[in-house]
Amino acid sequence: MRSLSRQFCFLTFCLSSMTGTVAAQTESGAAQTKTMSPSPELLHCQQGPSGASSPAAPAETNVANTPVNDEEVTIFANEVSYRENKHLELKGQVDIKRGAYQAQSNYAAINQDTHVAQLEGDILIEGPELQLKGETANLNMLNNQTVVNEVEFRNIQTGMRGSARQLERENNDKLHIREGSFTTCPPEQESWSFRASEITLDKEQGFGTARHTRFNILDTPVLYVPWFTFPIDERRKSGFLYPTVGSANTGKGIFISTPYYFNIAPQFDATLTPSFIQGRGLHNELELRHLSPISDSTLAVGYLDKDNYFQEELFREKARRDNGQRWGLSLKQSYNFSPQASGWHGLIDYGVVSDQDYLEDLNQGLQITKQDNIDRRAFFELAEEHWRFNALLQDYQHLDETLAPEKRGYQRLPELSFELSDHLAGLQLNWQSQYVYFYRDTENLSGLDRSRGSRL
Repeated sequence: MRSLSRQFCFLTFCLSSMTGTVAAQTESGAAQTKTMSPSPELLHCQQGPSGASSPAAPAETNVANTPVNDEEVTIFANEVSYRENKHLELKGQVDIKRGAYQAQSNYAAINQDTHVAQLEGDILIEGPELQLKGETANLNMLNNQTVVNEVEFRNIQTGMRGSARQLERENNDKLHIREGSFTTCPPEQESWSFRASEITLDKEQGFGTARHTRFNILDTPVLYVPWFTFPIDERRKSGFLYPTVGSANTGKGIFISTPYYFNIAPQFDATLTPSFIQGRGLHNELELRHLSPISDSTLAVGYLDKDNYFQEELFREKARRDNGQRWGLSLKQSYNFSPQASGWHGLIDYGVVSDQDYLEDLNQGLQITKQDNIDRRAFFELAEEHWRFNALLQDYQHLDETLAPEKRGYQRLPELSFELSDHLAGLQLNWQSQYVYFYRDTENLSGLDRSRGSRL
């Protein structure tokens, strides 16, 4: 609430389908009401807190171009003047509110026929999702159509922010940004940004379109694209995803990753992520995802043809030469065969990499947890009301090259388990049995370390 010692006016527009009323109330008495020009169109002036009153008109009069919906527009200002041709002029700490939207400025001129407000000076416009700051603006108080010039904007929900020569909010779903730039980086760490001649964000369709776009790293343009689209919510659409920019883990420069998403089919998609790592080269990752009535599958592959930094490290630390080729692969599949085969479910989890440092140096999308060993398994189970049977195949890729052969774990090829729990002749019957065959590569082993066999 503003201080009562400061002069300002409070106006309320009740917008209805057929009639409208406008009330003006001063909080500082008769001195303020002198700025109001009596007019039949100013439908009612209420008595102010000081006891002063200003002329009253009939309680109801038809107002042209009133909106179909009933939403109240409330206006605060230090000074309000009523001009000819249904124009209101507001000066000083102007504050316009309609529903969840609010606009503030130093000056506003309102056309009561069109319900368009022209704002000037220190403009701040806020809604549920968007915050705008600008020099001049036009605001339609019926449908919230907005045009702001020399604007800075921020999406409260997504964190996207930027600036533009002009921003136009066409409706609740569509936003046009002209000669603007945007980024999702925080203000204190703007690693990348897009700058385009025009950007259109379509909330209904779930994507944005940019024309004549330059991609900047810090303040340096590194890529020009005449036209491209990008997602702005969780809906699926082919296009570039937001890039990642940072420092290379070689300590020699930058890292930049620009993923591209392929919406191939409702049950099938892919993401290709080329990444430039200064000192290493171009690393590519491809992730494929597929859904079927019985399975959920994800396959990821990463590849770098020649890692110069890795070659130098191997030679410097281990006096070992290498072709620099590095790669990784992961496959995850989960199965549920119901209702085709009730009680059957399973999973496959497989991973393999070219060397022990791949996950630390290059991995972005492989679904492998960094450990000394990569656990690889296939598991299937049939479960009924009183019993269950499962089968497991499990082995490892040992990433620690210094681990002695006799210290490396056994593979279970296979492990079979059976459990039974039931009532028989008034007795509780519980049965558990398991068979495992333990296997290991016996090369370079001797004595008992060469042992392998089964256990029941």
